[in-house]
Amino acid sequence: MKDRHRRITASTLLVLAALALGGCSGSGPAEEGTPGAAVQNFYRHLGAGSYEAAQAMYSAEAREIVADPEMFRSWADQATRQDSIEKVVITGSNIAEDQVNASVDFEIEFRDGSTEAYSVRLVDEGGEWKLGLVVPK
Repeated sequence: MKDRHRRITASTLLVLAALALGGCSGSGPAEEGTPGAAVQNFYRHLGAGSYEAAQAMYSAEAREIVADPEMFRSWADQATRQDSIEKVVITGSNIAEDQVNASVDFEIEFRDGSTEAYSVRLVDEGGEWKLGLVVPK
């Protein structure tokens, strides 16, 4: 009887652990103030056509590279497929030990059902996570 109780308890713990991990899949909004939330907010701005707000989410180094507003708009329209993003799913996020650098892996799900995978490095500038250049995975 004791052995059966242990198996049931172990099974219950495994199910609870699986449910807890499933909740970390990133399919919903990332916790505010995290690198993942910064990525989701960046694409939310792009989708809304708020290009200046999105561009302001870049790190100082990245802003130097994407300084031309017309080129940025052209890239944004292409990256969002003319505002056809359904959602941005965070698939991985890591904050470095220095608490200043981070990386986020994510997938963009489009309304037509297709997905694209990307990665981005972020840096904490003045208490806010700022994006580097987004690269395909």
